[in-house]
Amino acid sequence: MTEPAAGPSHIRPQGQIINIFESFADDGSDVGDDFAIPHNDLESESSDSSGSESDEDGRRSRSSHDDMVVDSNGWVQVTKETDFRPLYDINFTVRNPKSACNIPEDCNEPIDYFSLFVDDEFWAHLCRETNRYARTFLQSEEVINWIERHPRSRYTKWPGDGVTVPKLKNVVLLLNMGLSKKKGCDDYWTVRRSQAMPYFGSILSVDEFNLISRMLHLNNTADEIERGREGYDPWCKVRFMLDKFNKSSKTFYTLSRNISIDDSMIGMKNRCVFIQFMPNKRHARFGLKKFQLCDDNGYVYHIEIYAGKELDVHHDEGHAFGVVDRSADEGSLTLSDDDFDYEPDKDKDANNSSDENAEPDHPNTTVLNQEDAQQTKDNTVRETARNHARTNKPLIRKRQRDPSSWKSVVRKTLRQSGKEYTDSRGKVQKAREIKGTKDCHNYRFKCSQHISQGERKVIFDEFWSLDDNEKRHFYSKTTTCEDAKRKRTKNKSSRKKRTLKYFLPCDGNDVGVCKDFYLGTLDISQKRVNNYHDTKQAGGTPTRLVWGKSANNEVSQGEKDGIRAHIKSIPRVEAHHCRNDTNKEYISQAGLNVAALYRKYVEKCTEKGTEIGKLHVYREIFNSEFNIAFHFPKSDKCDKCEEKEMNAAPTPEQTAAYQSNTKGKEETRAERDKDRGNPNAFVVCFDLENVFALPRANVEIFFYKRKLNTLNMTGHCSLSKKAYGEMWHEGQSGRGDNDIASAVIKILHAIADDHAGDPRLRHMILWSDSCVPQNRNRVFSTAIKYFLSQHPEIETIEQKFCEPGRSSIQEVDNLHSRIEKTCGPAEIYSPVSLRRILKTVNKLQTIQMRGEDFKNFQAIAASGAYDRVPYTKVKSLQYAQNDPKSLKYKTSFLQEFQSVQIFRTTGVRGSSGLRDSSGSSSLDLFKGLKIAKAENKLTIDKKNDIKSMLKFMPELDRNYMSNVAM
Repeated sequence: MTEPAAGPSHIRPQGQIINIFESFADDGSDVGDDFAIPHNDLESESSDSSGSESDEDGRRSRSSHDDMVVDSNGWVQVTKETDFRPLYDINFTVRNPKSACNIPEDCNEPIDYFSLFVDDEFWAHLCRETNRYARTFLQSEEVINWIERHPRSRYTKWPGDGVTVPKLKNVVLLLNMGLSKKKGCDDYWTVRRSQAMPYFGSILSVDEFNLISRMLHLNNTADEIERGREGYDPWCKVRFMLDKFNKSSKTFYTLSRNISIDDSMIGMKNRCVFIQFMPNKRHARFGLKKFQLCDDNGYVYHIEIYAGKELDVHHDEGHAFGVVDRSADEGSLTLSDDDFDYEPDKDKDANNSSDENAEPDHPNTTVLNQEDAQQTKDNTVRETARNHARTNKPLIRKRQRDPSSWKSVVRKTLRQSGKEYTDSRGKVQKAREIKGTKDCHNYRFKCSQHISQGERKVIFDEFWSLDDNEKRHFYSKTTTCEDAKRKRTKNKSSRKKRTLKYFLPCDGNDVGVCKDFYLGTLDISQKRVNNYHDTKQAGGTPTRLVWGKSANNEVSQGEKDGIRAHIKSIPRVEAHHCRNDTNKEYISQAGLNVAALYRKYVEKCTEKGTEIGKLHVYREIFNSEFNIAFHFPKSDKCDKCEEKEMNAAPTPEQTAAYQSNTKGKEETRAERDKDRGNPNAFVVCFDLENVFALPRANVEIFFYKRKLNTLNMTGHCSLSKKAYGEMWHEGQSGRGDNDIASAVIKILHAIADDHAGDPRLRHMILWSDSCVPQNRNRVFSTAIKYFLSQHPEIETIEQKFCEPGRSSIQEVDNLHSRIEKTCGPAEIYSPVSLRRILKTVNKLQTIQMRGEDFKNFQAIAASGAYDRVPYTKVKSLQYAQNDPKSLKYKTSFLQEFQSVQIFRTTGVRGSSGLRDSSGSSSLDLFKGLKIAKAENKLTIDKKNDIKSMLKFMPELDRNYMSNVAM
């Protein structure tokens, strides 16, 4: 090794790797009695040069040193004084100044930097685990039997006390192999003079290298957790090396202010569970996906390898942000990437802002103030893409199946049309054209005299407009097959068995032509005609082509029935918004897709010993015969917009309905913006969240069991920015109109108590979706009147509804999103666990509904004339404290309120349809309000399923669920 150059220079990676390897060989501390070479495996270079190129099984180790001393065991000691000639002499200079890195001052050579990451701790761990695995492997019954049958096996050469660290360091030979690629690993030890590389044989024999490589391990295999169990780590075999690299990267380098994060692919097509497919990565579409956190000068600060959605460590903002949170120091980071935009968590910043004078932990990271942060956000955050970046096609929620655009179908269409196409092997097939333009006047048929060139073009175009089956009918009309009448050979047997005659249509007649003229006009081969006559039916009708329709491709009815039975056994819940208008159901367990369901189906079939259907059959039945989705809809779908999108020629009535819907959407948006822009408006939004099917955990038996449905009604107050949640499960009550109204009233009580004394509380505005069964009905109106009677300080309540399919309560939608992210990776066994998790959601007060909280508003609503209110068309309702017997409504936000009387104070029911209600005040109206009768929606089968899952739950959850299932 030469001294470093004075100035910076470009270092070839090849030279760095060679210097690293030679440093191991030249270091006397790493080469001693434990690092030796079997002398009987060595041959001198001079003897080999005079002999033949015999291979002796093709491969043996070599050495050019004849003066080595052989000990009693046949090993030669290699020391620092041994005359090893280096292959290259490379200058090495550090390109970056040492002041930018936290590295020792004595790091000058490549081996010094290599040892910072692959240090003594790494080698000791590798040696310990390799020997541990070797002992376990060599003591297995299978290997013992193998050694007994093969006494000369390389396994017998493993040292009794295990391999040592100096000898183990020779695995660095793998780095040198990358500089000179050969067909096989053993080829590096070949003794053929034309291909020999004596350097490898001088370091280690081929048997010793293969034996060490076979036993090489970084982990204890006894500690590995099986896939599917809690704590499973797909990268357990290399976890130590990954953690070691990340730790060393942070130890010897300090990040600057600007960092970037991106994903990349390590190309490979091995069969393993975490192989990913990324079509946009042109260099490697299949392989391992890794995330790298890098400094602005290219230094890799942290690396993580993605193991798939099911095995990924969940993070609220996605995997890329998880890499930042798990690797970067605290402080503000500016991420530069086309795919990721990162903004520090505001709540986290608020919690950490108690000490305003505190210095950031990171020495080179400065905290951005609010203006700088906003400017950075404006410059980095791009608008949401509405079209695909590459194809410029509009983005849709679900990829639609379009067989006409498949490559195979496009290729087949072009082939049948006679146009140019590229076949499956990538070869370009030329377009069809009329062949044989030369006149055939000398032929017996005089073809050119009967059919002109223009007529041939018409026949050609009509023929290639047919598909393959129609072309076979063309052959049946234009060719005939007869037994051969004469033979042109004197032999008794002749290969000619039949005579084919050819005709082409011209002016309504079939004109006989020669074979060359017929085939040239259509530009086809004789094989097509022969195939038709060989396969035609007795009456001459052509048989249909059966390409791809082999009997082996048919799926048995038993397989289909088994798939249907498995899909039906999957627990599902119905949509809570539009369950009256759709039959779509949703799978409640998170992290599932069709592939995951198929794996569970295969496990069930394997247990039962039944036949297993293919994945594509399972997917086809799931998508075509069942109306099941994996994700809950974020908001109601607008049926008018969906109908218009799918209807290319709408009727005038449909057009008018769509225009009315669009007008209502604009009016609703304007009304919602007006309430948001009024700082004194007391606005409360509420909505029912998705159903939680509990228990929810990665336990196999849980998947096929009926679960306890838990409901959560959420609300949001615009003044305090505080959220509220009311929880109950189906063992307490269902989700009918009484239940929904009771939960919302409980939330309004809590909000009124929290804002007692606030003058803005006198006029309250409620925003919700337009679901009639939940919050746009007579029961809910009666509940609001009851709430007013309990809070005389509130003068009016105005209830406003969103346009169907156009959510205007984003505050609640955002709350639901935060709840789903918090609950995503957690295992929730009971409502107790769910409430404990919901308490961690920022600014969310969770309240549990009790039996006395469910009021029977329906009984009082039945005594009112609510049929005078068109609830299906109502956009706003107004309740007044001073007029409890009446109700105001309007069907458009631009209209004035219309008042109707719901209850009468005296008299009996008359022609007006009003009913009596004794008393004259709202308090008198609700004197007869009773607690709703408890409805336990749990069936016997569901209770039995819950009892069967108790043994897998923690004690607290088990006690709660056992009481529910009693």
